[in-house]
Amino acid sequence: MQYTNVNTAGNRYRCDGMSQLIRSAYRGIVNTTVHSGSNHFSVPYEFGYIYGGIYILGFVNWIHQCSQLRGIDKILFLARDGYVYKKVYDMIYDDIPCEYVYWSRQANMKCAAKYQKDQYILRNVYHKVNRGISIREILEEAKIDFVKSDFEELGMDLNEKLTDKNSELVERILCKNWSAILEAYHEEKEISGKYFRDIIGNSRRIAIVEVGWVGTSQDGLKKLIENEWCKGCEVYCFSASSASAESGDNIVQAMSPCYSSYLFSYVHNSSITGFHRDKNGTKKTILFELFTQACHPSFKGFTIDGNGQAAMEFDLAEVENYEILNEIMKGETDFCANYISAFKKFPILFQIPGYDAYMPFRTAVRKLGYARKHLGQIQIAETVGLNGTEGEMKYLRDLL
Repeated sequence: MQYTNVNTAGNRYRCDGMSQLIRSAYRGIVNTTVHSGSNHFSVPYEFGYIYGGIYILGFVNWIHQCSQLRGIDKILFLARDGYVYKKVYDMIYDDIPCEYVYWSRQANMKCAAKYQKDQYILRNVYHKVNRGISIREILEEAKIDFVKSDFEELGMDLNEKLTDKNSELVERILCKNWSAILEAYHEEKEISGKYFRDIIGNSRRIAIVEVGWVGTSQDGLKKLIENEWCKGCEVYCFSASSASAESGDNIVQAMSPCYSSYLFSYVHNSSITGFHRDKNGTKKTILFELFTQACHPSFKGFTIDGNGQAAMEFDLAEVENYEILNEIMKGETDFCANYISAFKKFPILFQIPGYDAYMPFRTAVRKLGYARKHLGQIQIAETVGLNGTEGEMKYLRDLL
């Protein structure tokens, strides 16, 4: 019996645009696994294996190189993106200590409010306009209940929804109470500081890693560590990608030597930046983030429990997504393991340019119907940070 060559069977499905050596290595690994005829995988597994694995592997190798060049003595992988990054990093390297640490947009919003007032207002007010969210929900989620009295004095109903008609008033009231808001976060900020001091220890040059985009969480954490929690410690921010803040503030940040992006930014692989931001940009980002979704709830910050002890606070667990997300991650990590095993004697093949690492994903998002059909049952929190209120969760198929 004659069998079709795996490359003949698979190459017509592989992406173009990669550099010659990396393209050959990538196609060899994917085609021998997916098109051998003896293996049968789920669609989420193949999504991770074909489109995410090369990006994860390339990124962690790049992180290691950047860390060596800058004399980094500890790497902090931020939750939840950092879970799979650290998992693959640990497959290859053990010369620079690394930790998986809990941090998030919500935790950063509170602890770094002193440094990011504009972002605080943007996330708590203008990102939630006309989404059916009440003023009460916004204040309670931000843990600033004491501001309620200002609204009540104006005769406003706290159950009134935030709209484009009242958003400026809400902003003015928050700004009026700004000093009190910062004081309200003092305790959580102190607990967070101890958490990071214990992890950083004697390290004096660290890297913090996340998927990226606007980079608010990295930037806030960098300022907190350098200016308050561990003075004398230098912090470098490594991200997979960089996109614009609505204010444009992070354009200058992207040009700083302390901030580096692997796949694309304003100053690196700008053609990919354009492709990712153009038509269906938000949809591309939603799909891209499926590669780095750890199966544990989102971290909300630190609090004091009933016994007066510091405790971590988490959002609702998205257990309905865990089976699919685990399959995606297994596909990614299996690709990395297979690639490492096949090419461990050829270190040049681990120098995967960010441009090459993005090319498979570019192919995947050209036709969103495939993802809509096979990954559409994943539920996405359209508004990050609210307590599971009705209308918050949407199926991926509806967002695509």
